[in-house]
Amino acid sequence: MSKAKFLAIDVSTKSLTIAVKSADGKEDIASVVMQGAKPWHDQPAFDLDYLQGMILEVLKQLTEKGWQFDEQGALSIDVRQHDMAVLNKFGGLLMPALSWECNAAVEETAWINENRHSTVVGNVEERFILPKLMWALNQEPSLRDSISRVMTTGDYIAFRLTGIQRLSASDAFSNALLSKLTKHLAAESIRQCGLDPNWFPPVVNSGDFVGNVRQWSVVDVYMPDKMWREVCQLFCGWKVFSSLGDNHSGAVGCGLNSDDTIVASFGSSGTVVRLMHPRQERQGNASLFEYYNDELLLMMMARCAVWYDEFIEKACALSPNLTKRKIDEAIMNHIKSGAVLPLVRIEQKKMSRGMVEIYPRGWDDDYPLSFQAASVQASIGLEMLLLVKKMLAEVPTKVEKVVLTGGLTRSAFLREVFLVGLEILQPGLKLFVSAHEGPLAFKASAYGALINAMIGDSYRNCLEVIRENCPTSEVSSCRLGRKAISTFLKKYL
Repeated sequence: MSKAKFLAIDVSTKSLTIAVKSADGKEDIASVVMQGAKPWHDQPAFDLDYLQGMILEVLKQLTEKGWQFDEQGALSIDVRQHDMAVLNKFGGLLMPALSWECNAAVEETAWINENRHSTVVGNVEERFILPKLMWALNQEPSLRDSISRVMTTGDYIAFRLTGIQRLSASDAFSNALLSKLTKHLAAESIRQCGLDPNWFPPVVNSGDFVGNVRQWSVVDVYMPDKMWREVCQLFCGWKVFSSLGDNHSGAVGCGLNSDDTIVASFGSSGTVVRLMHPRQERQGNASLFEYYNDELLLMMMARCAVWYDEFIEKACALSPNLTKRKIDEAIMNHIKSGAVLPLVRIEQKKMSRGMVEIYPRGWDDDYPLSFQAASVQASIGLEMLLLVKKMLAEVPTKVEKVVLTGGLTRSAFLREVFLVGLEILQPGLKLFVSAHEGPLAFKASAYGALINAMIGDSYRNCLEVIRENCPTSEVSSCRLGRKAISTFLKKYL
Protein backbone atom coordinates (compact mmCIF):
# COMPACT_ATOMS: atom_id res chain seq x y z
CA MET A 1 0.00 0.00 0.00
CA SER A 2 1.14 3.58 -0.75
CA LYS A 3 0.01 6.62 1.21
CA ALA A 4 -0.58 9.72 -0.91
CA LYS A 5 1.16 12.86 0.34
CA PHE A 6 0.56 15.11 -2.67
CA LEU A 7 -2.28 15.02 -5.21
CA ALA A 8 -3.22 16.91 -8.36
CA ILE A 9 -6.57 17.05 -10.14
CA ASP A 10 -6.03 17.81 -13.83
CA VAL A 11 -9.14 18.77 -15.82
CA SER A 12 -8.63 18.97 -19.58
CA THR A 13 -11.01 19.02 -22.52
CA LYS A 14 -10.49 15.28 -23.05
CA SER A 15 -10.02 13.77 -19.59
CA LEU A 16 -9.98 14.17 -15.83
CA THR A 17 -6.70 12.91 -14.44
CA ILE A 18 -5.46 12.55 -10.87
CA ALA A 19 -1.74 12.35 -10.14
CA VAL A 20 -0.41 11.23 -6.75
CA LYS A 21 2.96 11.20 -5.03
CA SER A 22 3.96 9.58 -1.75
CA ALA A 23 6.31 11.05 0.83
CA ASP A 24 9.08 8.73 -0.41
CA GLY A 25 8.66 9.84 -4.04
CA LYS A 26 6.51 7.09 -5.57
CA GLU A 27 4.24 8.49 -8.30
CA ASP A 28 1.13 7.24 -10.05
CA ILE A 29 -1.69 8.46 -12.27
CA ALA A 30 -5.21 7.47 -13.33
CA SER A 31 -7.85 9.11 -15.49
CA VAL A 32 -11.29 8.92 -17.05
CA VAL A 33 -12.68 10.36 -20.26
CA MET A 34 -14.13 13.85 -19.79
CA GLN A 35 -17.89 13.91 -19.32
CA GLY A 36 -20.41 16.72 -19.32
CA ALA A 37 -19.74 18.40 -22.67
CA LYS A 38 -22.91 20.44 -23.16
CA PRO A 39 -23.43 23.35 -25.60
CA TRP A 40 -24.81 26.59 -24.21
CA HIS A 41 -26.34 28.84 -26.87
CA ASP A 42 -24.47 26.73 -29.45
CA GLN A 43 -21.11 27.36 -27.74
CA PRO A 44 -18.76 24.70 -26.24
CA ALA A 45 -19.30 24.27 -22.51
CA PHE A 46 -19.15 21.66 -19.75
CA ASP A 47 -21.70 20.71 -17.12
CA LEU A 48 -19.57 20.81 -13.96
CA ASP A 49 -22.01 18.57 -12.07
CA TYR A 50 -20.17 15.65 -13.68
CA LEU A 51 -16.89 16.50 -11.93
CA GLN A 52 -17.55 14.88 -8.56
CA GLY A 53 -18.53 11.57 -10.16
CA MET A 54 -15.40 11.56 -12.33
CA ILE A 55 -13.19 12.38 -9.34
CA LEU A 56 -14.67 9.48 -7.36
CA GLU A 57 -14.21 7.13 -10.31
CA VAL A 58 -10.51 8.02 -10.66
CA LEU A 59 -9.94 7.78 -6.90
CA LYS A 60 -11.46 4.28 -7.03
CA GLN A 61 -8.90 3.33 -9.70
CA LEU A 62 -6.06 4.60 -7.52
CA THR A 63 -7.45 2.85 -4.43
CA GLU A 64 -7.58 -0.41 -6.36
CA LYS A 65 -3.91 0.15 -7.26
CA GLY A 66 -3.08 0.33 -3.55
CA TRP A 67 -3.18 4.06 -2.80
CA GLN A 68 -4.51 5.39 0.51
CA PHE A 69 -5.62 8.96 1.28
CA ASP A 70 -6.31 8.72 5.02
CA GLU A 71 -3.34 10.82 6.14
CA GLN A 72 -3.40 14.57 5.65
CA GLY A 73 -1.69 15.75 2.47
CA ALA A 74 -1.65 18.67 0.04
CA LEU A 75 -3.50 19.00 -3.25
CA SER A 76 -3.84 21.42 -6.12
CA ILE A 77 -5.86 21.63 -9.30
CA ASP A 78 -5.18 22.61 -12.88
CA VAL A 79 -7.92 23.19 -15.41
CA ARG A 80 -8.25 23.95 -19.11
CA GLN A 81 -7.64 27.70 -19.36
CA HIS A 82 -10.61 30.12 -19.50
CA ASP A 83 -13.37 27.89 -18.04
CA MET A 84 -16.08 30.14 -16.53
CA ALA A 85 -18.18 28.91 -13.59
CA VAL A 86 -21.21 31.06 -12.62
CA LEU A 87 -22.82 30.41 -9.20
CA ASN A 88 -25.93 31.48 -7.32
CA LYS A 89 -26.01 32.51 -3.64
CA PHE A 90 -26.25 28.86 -2.53
CA GLY A 91 -23.15 27.86 -4.52
CA GLY A 92 -25.22 26.16 -7.22
CA LEU A 93 -24.29 26.36 -10.90
CA LEU A 94 -26.40 28.71 -13.02
CA MET A 95 -25.12 27.52 -16.40
CA PRO A 96 -22.56 25.16 -17.94
CA ALA A 97 -18.97 26.40 -17.82
CA LEU A 98 -18.12 28.06 -21.14
CA SER A 99 -14.78 26.61 -22.22
CA TRP A 100 -11.69 27.99 -23.96
CA GLU A 101 -13.23 26.89 -27.26
CA CYS A 102 -16.04 29.46 -26.87
CA ASN A 103 -15.06 32.39 -29.10
CA ALA A 104 -18.48 33.99 -29.53
CA ALA A 105 -17.72 37.23 -27.67
CA VAL A 106 -16.40 39.01 -30.78
CA GLU A 107 -18.24 42.31 -30.35
CA GLU A 108 -17.64 42.42 -26.60
CA THR A 109 -13.91 41.80 -27.09
CA ALA A 110 -13.65 44.52 -29.72
CA TRP A 111 -15.42 46.99 -27.40
CA ILE A 112 -13.08 46.21 -24.49
CA ASN A 113 -9.96 46.65 -26.62
CA GLU A 114 -11.26 49.77 -28.40
CA ASN A 115 -12.08 51.42 -25.06
CA ARG A 116 -8.52 50.88 -23.85
CA HIS A 117 -9.34 48.50 -21.02
CA SER A 118 -6.53 46.38 -22.48
CA THR A 119 -4.06 48.92 -21.06
CA VAL A 120 -5.17 47.72 -17.61
CA VAL A 121 -5.88 44.01 -18.13
CA GLY A 122 -3.72 43.26 -21.18
CA ASN A 123 -4.81 42.37 -24.68
CA VAL A 124 -8.25 40.74 -24.53
CA GLU A 125 -9.35 37.77 -26.65
CA GLU A 126 -12.78 36.26 -27.23
CA ARG A 127 -12.18 33.18 -25.08
CA PHE A 128 -11.39 35.23 -21.94
CA ILE A 129 -13.87 35.28 -19.06
CA LEU A 130 -14.25 39.09 -19.06
CA PRO A 131 -15.81 39.38 -22.56
CA LYS A 132 -17.38 35.92 -22.31
CA LEU A 133 -19.37 36.95 -19.23
CA MET A 134 -20.59 40.07 -21.05
CA TRP A 135 -21.65 37.85 -23.97
CA ALA A 136 -23.43 35.38 -21.69
CA LEU A 137 -25.48 38.16 -20.09
CA ASN A 138 -26.40 39.45 -23.54
CA GLN A 139 -27.80 35.99 -24.32
CA GLU A 140 -29.70 35.66 -21.05
CA PRO A 141 -30.09 39.04 -19.28
CA SER A 142 -32.13 37.43 -16.48
CA LEU A 143 -28.97 35.70 -15.24
CA ARG A 144 -27.75 39.01 -13.84
CA ASP A 145 -30.25 38.93 -10.96
CA SER A 146 -29.19 35.40 -9.91
CA ILE A 147 -25.39 35.69 -10.04
CA SER A 148 -23.58 35.61 -6.72
CA ARG A 149 -20.10 34.49 -7.82
CA VAL A 150 -18.05 34.09 -11.00
CA MET A 151 -14.86 32.05 -10.91
CA THR A 152 -12.84 29.49 -12.84
CA THR A 153 -13.54 25.75 -12.77
CA GLY A 154 -10.41 25.20 -10.67
CA ASP A 155 -11.73 27.68 -8.12
CA TYR A 156 -15.10 25.91 -8.17
CA ILE A 157 -13.49 22.55 -7.32
CA ALA A 158 -11.51 24.16 -4.49
CA PHE A 159 -14.73 25.75 -3.22
CA ARG A 160 -16.58 22.44 -3.23
CA LEU A 161 -13.74 20.88 -1.22
CA THR A 162 -13.20 23.68 1.31
CA GLY A 163 -16.36 25.82 1.32
CA ILE A 164 -14.11 28.83 0.64
CA GLN A 165 -14.60 30.95 -2.49
CA ARG A 166 -11.42 32.36 -4.01
CA LEU A 167 -10.27 33.52 -7.46
CA SER A 168 -6.92 32.00 -8.40
CA ALA A 169 -4.47 34.56 -9.79
CA SER A 170 -3.05 32.06 -12.29
CA ASP A 171 -6.17 31.76 -14.43
CA ALA A 172 -7.75 35.09 -13.48
CA PHE A 173 -4.71 36.93 -14.86
CA SER A 174 -5.09 35.20 -18.23
CA ASN A 175 -8.81 35.97 -18.31
CA ALA A 176 -8.48 39.78 -18.16
CA LEU A 177 -9.86 39.92 -14.62
CA LEU A 178 -6.72 41.27 -12.93
CA SER A 179 -4.60 44.36 -13.44
CA LYS A 180 -1.54 43.29 -15.42
CA LEU A 181 0.63 45.53 -13.20
CA THR A 182 -0.65 44.71 -9.70
CA LYS A 183 -2.39 41.34 -10.19
CA HIS A 184 -5.25 42.74 -8.10
CA LEU A 185 -8.86 42.53 -9.30
CA ALA A 186 -9.36 45.08 -12.11
CA ALA A 187 -12.53 46.33 -10.42
CA GLU A 188 -12.91 49.56 -12.38
CA SER A 189 -12.47 47.90 -15.78
CA ILE A 190 -14.92 45.16 -14.77
CA ARG A 191 -17.44 47.81 -13.67
CA GLN A 192 -17.06 49.79 -16.91
CA CYS A 193 -17.81 46.59 -18.83
CA GLY A 194 -21.22 46.54 -17.16
CA LEU A 195 -20.29 43.79 -14.71
CA ASP A 196 -20.27 43.74 -10.92
CA PRO A 197 -16.77 43.40 -9.37
CA ASN A 198 -18.42 41.93 -6.26
CA TRP A 199 -19.27 38.82 -8.26
CA PHE A 200 -15.59 37.86 -8.09
CA PRO A 201 -14.25 36.40 -4.83
CA PRO A 202 -10.98 37.56 -3.21
CA VAL A 203 -7.87 36.82 -5.28
CA VAL A 204 -5.42 34.16 -4.05
CA ASN A 205 -1.87 34.02 -5.43
CA SER A 206 -0.44 30.96 -7.17
CA GLY A 207 0.75 28.33 -4.71
CA ASP A 208 -1.05 29.99 -1.77
CA PHE A 209 -3.25 28.19 0.72
CA VAL A 210 -7.03 28.24 0.10
CA GLY A 211 -8.27 26.07 2.98
CA ASN A 212 -8.60 22.56 4.33
CA VAL A 213 -10.99 19.99 2.90
CA ARG A 214 -13.92 19.98 5.28
CA GLN A 215 -16.72 17.76 6.46
CA TRP A 216 -20.07 19.27 5.59
CA SER A 217 -23.01 19.78 7.92
CA VAL A 218 -26.70 19.86 7.00
CA VAL A 219 -26.86 23.47 8.20
CA ASP A 220 -24.20 24.67 5.71
CA VAL A 221 -25.54 27.18 3.20
CA TYR A 222 -23.21 25.78 0.52
CA MET A 223 -24.04 22.11 1.24
CA PRO A 224 -22.83 20.11 -1.81
CA ASP A 225 -24.45 16.97 -3.17
CA LYS A 226 -23.81 13.45 -1.88
CA MET A 227 -20.90 12.69 -4.24
CA TRP A 228 -19.03 15.89 -3.36
CA ARG A 229 -19.48 14.99 0.32
CA GLU A 230 -17.96 11.57 -0.42
CA VAL A 231 -14.95 13.24 -2.05
CA CYS A 232 -14.56 15.54 0.96
CA GLN A 233 -14.79 12.58 3.32
CA LEU A 234 -11.89 10.89 1.54
CA PHE A 235 -9.71 14.02 1.78
CA CYS A 236 -10.93 15.45 5.07
CA GLY A 237 -8.24 17.73 6.50
CA TRP A 238 -6.12 17.85 3.35
CA LYS A 239 -4.69 21.28 2.48
CA VAL A 240 -5.91 22.80 -0.80
CA PHE A 241 -3.65 25.22 -2.66
CA SER A 242 -4.72 27.65 -5.37
CA SER A 243 -5.45 26.21 -8.78
CA LEU A 244 -3.40 26.84 -11.91
CA GLY A 245 -4.42 27.45 -15.50
CA ASP A 246 -3.22 24.61 -17.71
CA ASN A 247 -0.57 26.72 -19.48
CA HIS A 248 0.93 27.77 -16.15
CA SER A 249 0.75 24.20 -14.84
CA GLY A 250 2.17 22.72 -18.03
CA ALA A 251 5.17 25.06 -17.87
CA VAL A 252 5.78 24.03 -14.24
CA GLY A 253 5.61 20.36 -15.19
CA CYS A 254 8.08 20.96 -18.02
CA GLY A 255 10.57 22.39 -15.52
CA LEU A 256 10.55 26.08 -16.49
CA ASN A 257 12.56 27.75 -13.72
CA SER A 258 14.80 30.39 -15.31
CA ASP A 259 14.59 33.30 -17.75
CA ASP A 260 17.47 31.80 -19.78
CA THR A 261 15.32 28.82 -20.82
CA ILE A 262 12.67 28.15 -23.45
CA VAL A 263 10.46 25.07 -23.11
CA ALA A 264 8.97 23.57 -26.27
CA SER A 265 6.18 21.13 -25.45
CA PHE A 266 4.98 18.73 -28.15
CA GLY A 267 1.53 18.01 -26.71
CA SER A 268 -1.81 17.78 -28.52
CA SER A 269 -1.17 21.43 -29.23
CA GLY A 270 2.43 22.61 -29.28
CA THR A 271 3.51 25.36 -26.92
CA VAL A 272 6.68 27.41 -26.67
CA VAL A 273 7.08 29.24 -23.36
CA ARG A 274 9.60 31.33 -21.46
CA LEU A 275 9.68 33.53 -18.36
CA MET A 276 9.56 37.31 -18.32
CA HIS A 277 10.08 39.55 -15.33
CA PRO A 278 7.17 41.90 -14.50
CA ARG A 279 7.09 45.17 -16.48
CA GLN A 280 9.94 44.01 -18.73
CA GLU A 281 9.59 45.33 -22.28
CA ARG A 282 8.58 42.83 -24.95
CA GLN A 283 7.64 42.67 -28.61
CA GLY A 284 4.01 41.77 -27.89
CA ASN A 285 3.75 38.70 -30.15
CA ALA A 286 3.31 36.22 -27.29
CA SER A 287 0.31 35.64 -25.05
CA LEU A 288 0.92 36.66 -21.44
CA PHE A 289 0.13 34.45 -18.44
CA GLU A 290 0.82 34.52 -14.72
CA TYR A 291 3.77 32.49 -13.36
CA TYR A 292 4.19 32.95 -9.61
CA ASN A 293 6.26 36.14 -9.14
CA ASP A 294 7.16 36.27 -12.84
CA GLU A 295 5.09 36.16 -16.02
CA LEU A 296 4.79 33.46 -18.65
CA LEU A 297 5.09 34.18 -22.36
CA LEU A 298 3.44 31.63 -24.61
CA MET A 299 3.17 30.93 -28.33
CA MET A 300 1.04 28.06 -29.57
CA MET A 301 0.84 25.65 -32.49
CA ALA A 302 -2.81 24.59 -32.47
CA ARG A 303 -2.25 21.12 -33.96
CA CYS A 304 0.98 19.37 -32.97
CA ALA A 305 0.83 15.80 -31.61
CA VAL A 306 -2.78 15.68 -32.83
CA TRP A 307 -1.50 16.15 -36.38
CA TYR A 308 1.07 13.36 -36.03
CA ASP A 309 -1.42 11.03 -34.30
CA GLU A 310 -3.86 11.44 -37.20
CA PHE A 311 -1.06 10.67 -39.66
CA ILE A 312 -0.10 7.54 -37.68
CA GLU A 313 -3.73 6.44 -37.39
CA LYS A 314 -4.09 6.55 -41.15
CA ALA A 315 -0.83 4.66 -41.66
CA CYS A 316 -1.81 1.99 -39.13
CA ALA A 317 -5.17 1.53 -40.83
CA LEU A 318 -3.24 0.35 -43.92
CA SER A 319 -0.65 -1.66 -41.94
CA PRO A 320 -2.10 -2.77 -38.57
CA ASN A 321 1.26 -3.95 -37.16
CA LEU A 322 2.82 -0.50 -37.37
CA THR A 323 3.65 1.48 -34.23
CA LYS A 324 5.19 4.89 -33.66
CA ARG A 325 8.39 3.24 -32.52
CA LYS A 326 8.60 1.10 -35.65
CA ILE A 327 8.07 4.16 -37.84
CA ASP A 328 10.79 6.08 -35.96
CA GLU A 329 13.13 3.12 -36.48
CA ALA A 330 12.27 3.02 -40.18
CA ILE A 331 13.27 6.69 -40.54
CA MET A 332 16.62 6.15 -38.83
CA ASN A 333 17.33 2.91 -40.71
CA HIS A 334 16.71 4.70 -44.00
CA ILE A 335 19.16 7.45 -43.04
CA LYS A 336 21.77 4.93 -41.87
CA SER A 337 21.55 3.17 -45.23
CA GLY A 338 22.92 6.30 -46.89
CA ALA A 339 19.87 6.70 -49.12
CA VAL A 340 18.54 10.14 -50.04
CA LEU A 341 16.01 11.67 -47.64
CA PRO A 342 13.82 14.08 -49.67
CA LEU A 343 12.10 16.13 -47.00
CA VAL A 344 9.08 18.17 -48.08
CA ARG A 345 7.16 20.72 -46.06
CA ILE A 346 3.56 20.05 -45.16
CA GLU A 347 2.09 23.47 -44.43
CA GLN A 348 -0.59 24.26 -41.91
CA LYS A 349 -3.19 26.77 -43.02
CA LYS A 350 -6.06 28.36 -41.12
CA MET A 351 -9.42 27.56 -42.67
CA SER A 352 -12.97 28.25 -41.52
CA ARG A 353 -12.99 24.81 -39.86
CA GLY A 354 -9.68 25.47 -38.11
CA MET A 355 -6.06 24.60 -38.88
CA VAL A 356 -5.56 22.02 -41.62
CA GLU A 357 -2.49 20.40 -43.18
CA ILE A 358 -1.85 20.80 -46.90
CA TYR A 359 -0.04 17.76 -48.32
CA PRO A 360 1.79 17.86 -51.67
CA ARG A 361 0.21 16.36 -54.78
CA GLY A 362 0.89 12.62 -55.10
CA TRP A 363 1.54 12.26 -51.36
CA ASP A 364 -0.17 8.87 -50.97
CA ASP A 365 1.21 7.36 -54.17
CA ASP A 366 4.72 8.76 -54.59
CA TYR A 367 6.10 8.92 -51.01
CA PRO A 368 7.07 5.78 -49.06
CA LEU A 369 6.00 5.69 -45.44
CA SER A 370 9.44 6.49 -43.99
CA PHE A 371 9.64 9.60 -46.25
CA GLN A 372 6.13 10.64 -45.20
CA ALA A 373 6.85 10.22 -41.50
CA ALA A 374 10.15 12.09 -41.75
CA SER A 375 8.50 14.97 -43.61
CA VAL A 376 5.63 15.22 -41.13
CA GLN A 377 8.05 15.19 -38.17
CA ALA A 378 10.31 17.74 -39.88
CA SER A 379 7.31 19.96 -40.67
CA ILE A 380 6.07 19.82 -37.07
CA GLY A 381 9.61 20.56 -35.89
CA LEU A 382 9.82 23.49 -38.30
CA GLU A 383 6.56 25.02 -37.05
CA MET A 384 7.80 24.80 -33.47
CA LEU A 385 11.22 26.20 -34.43
CA LEU A 386 9.52 29.18 -36.06
CA LEU A 387 7.80 29.83 -32.73
CA VAL A 388 11.16 29.49 -30.93
CA LYS A 389 12.62 32.04 -33.36
CA LYS A 390 9.88 34.52 -32.48
CA MET A 391 10.21 33.77 -28.79
CA LEU A 392 13.97 34.41 -28.87
CA ALA A 393 13.19 37.94 -30.05
CA GLU A 394 10.27 38.55 -27.66
CA VAL A 395 12.35 39.91 -24.74
CA PRO A 396 16.04 40.93 -24.60
CA THR A 397 17.09 38.32 -21.99
CA LYS A 398 19.52 35.87 -23.60
CA VAL A 399 18.38 32.27 -23.87
CA GLU A 400 20.97 29.59 -23.12
CA LYS A 401 18.97 26.40 -23.53
CA VAL A 402 15.80 24.90 -24.96
CA VAL A 403 14.04 22.01 -23.23
CA LEU A 404 11.87 19.60 -25.23
CA THR A 405 9.03 17.67 -23.67
CA GLY A 406 6.09 15.59 -24.87
CA GLY A 407 5.71 12.16 -26.41
CA LEU A 408 6.86 13.19 -29.90
CA THR A 409 10.29 14.08 -28.54
CA ARG A 410 11.03 10.36 -28.12
CA SER A 411 11.86 10.39 -31.84
CA ALA A 412 15.62 10.67 -32.44
CA PHE A 413 14.91 12.22 -35.84
CA LEU A 414 12.72 14.98 -34.39
CA ARG A 415 15.37 15.77 -31.78
CA GLU A 416 17.96 16.03 -34.56
CA VAL A 417 15.66 18.43 -36.44
CA PHE A 418 15.59 20.64 -33.38
CA LEU A 419 19.33 20.43 -32.81
CA VAL A 420 20.05 21.52 -36.37
CA GLY A 421 17.36 24.20 -36.21
CA LEU A 422 18.75 25.73 -33.02
CA GLU A 423 22.23 25.89 -34.56
CA ILE A 424 20.72 27.89 -37.43
CA LEU A 425 18.78 30.20 -35.10
CA GLN A 426 21.46 30.80 -32.47
CA PRO A 427 24.80 28.96 -32.56
CA GLY A 428 25.70 27.58 -29.15
CA LEU A 429 22.10 27.20 -27.96
CA LYS A 430 21.91 23.88 -26.07
CA LEU A 431 19.09 21.36 -26.33
CA PHE A 432 17.75 19.32 -23.42
CA VAL A 433 14.95 16.83 -22.88
CA SER A 434 13.02 16.07 -19.72
CA ALA A 435 14.72 13.32 -17.73
CA HIS A 436 11.74 12.79 -15.43
CA GLU A 437 10.79 9.11 -15.53
CA GLY A 438 7.76 7.11 -14.48
CA PRO A 439 4.01 7.41 -15.11
CA LEU A 440 4.07 11.24 -15.05
CA ALA A 441 6.97 11.61 -17.49
CA PHE A 442 4.77 12.97 -20.28
CA LYS A 443 1.91 14.40 -18.18
CA ALA A 444 3.23 17.94 -17.80
CA SER A 445 0.03 19.67 -16.63
CA ALA A 446 -0.84 17.07 -14.00
CA TYR A 447 2.77 16.99 -12.83
CA GLY A 448 2.85 20.78 -12.67
CA ALA A 449 -0.21 20.87 -10.40
CA LEU A 450 1.43 18.21 -8.23
CA ILE A 451 4.53 20.39 -7.90
CA ASN A 452 2.28 23.37 -7.10
CA ALA A 453 0.92 21.42 -4.11
CA MET A 454 4.49 20.66 -3.05
CA ILE A 455 5.45 24.35 -3.36
CA GLY A 456 2.53 25.44 -1.18
CA ASP A 457 3.09 22.74 1.42
CA SER A 458 6.83 23.42 1.77
CA TYR A 459 6.68 27.25 1.76
CA ARG A 460 9.87 27.16 -0.33
CA ASN A 461 10.91 29.19 -3.35
CA CYS A 462 8.78 27.96 -6.26
CA LEU A 463 11.59 27.98 -8.84
CA GLU A 464 13.84 25.92 -6.56
CA VAL A 465 11.13 23.28 -6.07
CA ILE A 466 10.53 23.13 -9.83
CA ARG A 467 14.27 22.78 -10.51
CA GLU A 468 14.64 19.93 -8.01
CA ASN A 469 11.69 17.96 -9.36
CA CYS A 470 12.20 18.43 -13.11
CA PRO A 471 15.58 16.98 -14.12
CA THR A 472 16.79 17.38 -17.71
CA SER A 473 19.53 15.78 -19.80
CA GLU A 474 21.40 17.37 -22.69
CA VAL A 475 20.70 16.03 -26.19
CA SER A 476 23.69 15.02 -28.28
CA SER A 477 23.60 14.84 -32.06
CA CYS A 478 23.20 11.41 -33.62
CA ARG A 479 25.10 12.85 -36.62
CA LEU A 480 22.58 11.33 -39.04
CA GLY A 481 20.54 13.10 -41.70
CA ARG A 482 21.94 16.51 -40.77
CA LYS A 483 22.63 17.63 -44.34
CA ALA A 484 19.09 16.88 -45.52
CA ILE A 485 17.62 18.46 -42.38
CA SER A 486 19.77 21.58 -42.71
CA THR A 487 18.87 22.02 -46.39
CA PHE A 488 15.17 21.71 -45.49
CA LEU A 489 15.21 24.08 -42.53
CA LYS A 490 17.33 26.81 -44.13
CA LYS A 491 14.57 27.38 -46.72
CA TYR A 492 12.20 28.55 -43.98
CA LEU A 493 14.22 29.68 -40.94
